[in-house]
Amino acid sequence: MTHSDDFDGPEILRDNVPYLTHRIGRLMDQTIDPYLKEQNFSIEMCRVLFVLSEVGHYNLVALSDATSVKTSTLSRLVGRMVQRGLVSRSRSDTDNRTVNVAILPPGQEMIDILMPRMTEIWEMSKQEFSPEELPVLTSYLRRLLQTVAKNGLKTED
Repeated sequence: MTHSDDFDGPEILRDNVPYLTHRIGRLMDQTIDPYLKEQNFSIEMCRVLFVLSEVGHYNLVALSDATSVKTSTLSRLVGRMVQRGLVSRSRSDTDNRTVNVAILPPGQEMIDILMPRMTEIWEMSKQEFSPEELPVLTSYLRRLLQTVAKNGLKTED
């Protein structure tokens, strides 16, 4: 078991879970950001493509929840991705208010380009954890996410 108690933030935030999880997310995004900029891409676009690569298509609201991008922001982002030929956008056959988004072959090609760097970052981020610790960590993080999603305040844009 590896353990480090180093902390470079304000002492009052040492055990503040929202602060720590936010900071981890920001640092992970900043780690991949220079590479994404080389591809003329954003972390939000990356999230959209990764989700769509897994499921094929999603309605805009569900995609917003899955990617943690506000629906109004996501709508504009998807518009830019449609212009680049990465995804398609269409109205639902059953509900004209529902917008469906699907990945296109050039979007999947972008995933194939980004995946090695994303894997490298994941490998780097887990190097201080033992093989026994990783499943526990991810289990706790998923439980925290579920708890906050279930009990936290949810605001729409």
